[in-house]
Amino acid sequence: GSFFAALAGPCAYTITIDMGQQHVATVNSTMNMCGNLGAWAFPIAVPLLLRWTGGSWDAVLLVFGCLFLASAVFWLLLVFLGAFF
Repeated sequence: GSFFAALAGPCAYTITIDMGQQHVATVNSTMNMCGNLGAWAFPIAVPLLLRWTGGSWDAVLLVFGCLFLASAVFWLLLVFLGAFF
């Protein structure tokens, strides 16, 4: 997980610089704030998921997997839309 996070970090900031152009500070800070909101929400959400599923970590892994899949789709949309604009 640490390897992929370290691999994705520079790519994320590079695409914000490329897509943000003259508004790079706004785009970068919005991306950073979304990450901070996720870091705030998951310590609350994980215990709730564990409580609802009777202590099974399968639901937590499924939610994380779905979030990663959704983020990959949105990044692909950004890349393809950036190619046209």
